Amino acid sequence: MYEYCCYRRYTNGREKISELICKYGGERGVSLNVTVFLSAEEFFKNAYEKFSAVFTDIMMPGVSGMDLARKIRKADSEIPIVFISAEKEYALEGYEVQAFDYILKPINPERLGKIIDRLLKLKSANEKVITIKLNRRDVDIPVNKIIYAEARNHNVDIYTTEGKHSVYMTFKNMIDLFSVYPQFI
Repeated sequence: MYEYCCYRRYTNGREKISELICKYGGERGVSLNVTVFLSAEEFFKNAYEKFSAVFTDIMMPGVSGMDLARKIRKADSEIPIVFISAEKEYALEGYEVQAFDYILKPINPERLGKIIDRLLKLKSANEKVITIKLNRRDVDIPVNKIIYAEARNHNVDIYTTEGKHSVYMTFKNMIDLFSVYPQFI
């Protein structure tokens, strides 16, 4: 699951970008969740760390999108920030905050799709996962969320920061699955 945050000034702009992101994910068979915030204060109260990327307008009342990006960068140097603006002249300023990309309004859905593809590739390249079979579906578990695993008979319980996953698997298969990651012994 990929979580995106949109912080936009105009209601119809927020709805449009949310719709475009979700539509693109649906067309690609990828679940993309979008959370919209009406203010920078609301954004920071809601633990933005859970998001895979931030889409923000440049021109906003109160805190500008660029100021928002600077504040994000003080806390997180990795999260991709995508600016959306009708103002071309701010594009170069985006380099100061290591912007991932800059989209000019009106939003071109094809251009947005290319940015989302790049974001998805970036996320999958940075995220190490183990894949298990649950209810005949492949489920990816981020390695950095695994606390420990235990095996009994032919069942393995994998405990993560988000809960427990029980899977039918032999002890040997569990060892093979985890052995590529040196943090597991």
